[in-house]
Amino acid sequence: MTKMADISEAATFRNQLDALSIQFVADFKRRDAKACAEAYTDDALLMLPGAAPIRGRIEIAAGFQAAFDAGRVVERLTTTRAESDGNIGYAVQTVHGKGEDGTVMLALRCDEDGIWLVCCEAVIA
Repeated sequence: MTKMADISEAATFRNQLDALSIQFVADFKRRDAKACAEAYTDDALLMLPGAAPIRGRIEIAAGFQAAFDAGRVVERLTTTRAESDGNIGYAVQTVHGKGEDGTVMLALRCDEDGIWLVCCEAVIA
């Protein structure tokens, strides 16, 4: 039997993930690299195919600026799976772009204030 605290934790994680995703897409559409990077922890890792890992918010923001300069478009994110346990969670999302979709896997961490942020992202397709 599932405990009510487990249900509450899962709902909070999923609600925050959904809100984080909506805000990220809005920031991406505004082409605000710094705001996009705010979805990540200070020590986050972003892994893109064929590239060296990008570490930390400052470098992640620079990576988003490069994506904007290259014409990358993100129209929406669809979460296909998400779970959490304690202060660690993960999500698999489809990134819907202009004429192209991709898949990302996110690891998220909840800080001492109860805020969930991305600590690792791997773009896998």
